[in-house]
Amino acid sequence: MKRMLLDATGSIYWMGGLYNRQGNLLSLSLNDWIRDNVRITVVTNPEFTDMFEDMVDGVHVKMTTIRFRNEREKKFKLLIKALLHRCRYVYPNIDERACRMFKLIGIDFIPDYQYYHFPENFSPEEYEIKAANDKRMASGPYPLVLTGKSNLDDFRRFVSEDKKNIYLIPFIADSTKIIRSLDDAYVTEVCRKHDVVPGRFIMTSNQFWMHKNHLAVLKAMRLLGDAIPEDVKFLFTGQLVEYRTDSYIDQIKEQLESPDLKDRCVCTGYLGRREQLALMKASKFVIQPSLFEGWGACLDDARVLDKQVILSDIPVNHEHDSEKCTYFDPHDEHELAEKIIEVWNTDIPEDTERGIKIIYEDARKYSAGFEQLFKEN
Repeated sequence: MKRMLLDATGSIYWMGGLYNRQGNLLSLSLNDWIRDNVRITVVTNPEFTDMFEDMVDGVHVKMTTIRFRNEREKKFKLLIKALLHRCRYVYPNIDERACRMFKLIGIDFIPDYQYYHFPENFSPEEYEIKAANDKRMASGPYPLVLTGKSNLDDFRRFVSEDKKNIYLIPFIADSTKIIRSLDDAYVTEVCRKHDVVPGRFIMTSNQFWMHKNHLAVLKAMRLLGDAIPEDVKFLFTGQLVEYRTDSYIDQIKEQLESPDLKDRCVCTGYLGRREQLALMKASKFVIQPSLFEGWGACLDDARVLDKQVILSDIPVNHEHDSEKCTYFDPHDEHELAEKIIEVWNTDIPEDTERGIKIIYEDARKYSAGFEQLFKEN
């Protein structure tokens, strides 16, 4: 019997990492071979246990928690958990030296290669650390998991053309149980809390990081004229924080508070998962304007809700392609404004059960990458 520790620790400042682990666990749970041959120990923060508890059965999947004050303490506690639970595989890799010492298979993982495309978004020190880590993974013996074809293309272009044991494992941000629980009364209550009317607002659900490109939406809003009714609002979720620079957030705040936009913009800050999904369900459609994504978990949420999405024309977004997707050049706010008007005037029925069925089919398909990894390592 194979045993794997799944590191599902995280923070509210990068929920995408937690959604990745949640999606990984969903895929692992839907694969018959893995259920028969692999035991999984999920380690997370106490405050995030509710994200994983539905998939914990005490046999195939168990869960435990840790608290930590820094990265070094976290790695030490994860290593102890791996040894206590007799795990041979650790995903993602905790530490190469520790894995060698204790004969563990550390499964390397990189969410994206943004720093090669936009090095100006990173300090020279951070860039060098990330690039050195990539070289270590490329030359090391451990398997590497990437989330999609665009990430593999970047790895081959920027890091190595030679590494063999790479596994493409996209993930599904599993929101199905929450979405099924969203009754009309709760959705109305959440909308009232944020001063929006169901069907009369457009939603962007991303962190306010530079590459998420919120400025494109704010610039496009100025070009809409009277093509979009005045009472329609634009709702943005996520913390107004960019850890790499304060100046970008200053630009965002200046736009949000400008006289011609402030009455149409709603910023919610960080939201719990249920509240976020209630707002997405009530929205007219979703805009995802990113200049770069590793995968794009909010697109899975929109797909489950069968929402129309206006999204940037970047390679990874085409891996989410469906008839509900409308693409635009993320550097062209004029094109975005045209697409907003076009989609606003298009009514396509939404079928959440259809979206859920598609998501589960995809999650089962993605599990093949994990099955191959376990069989080959």
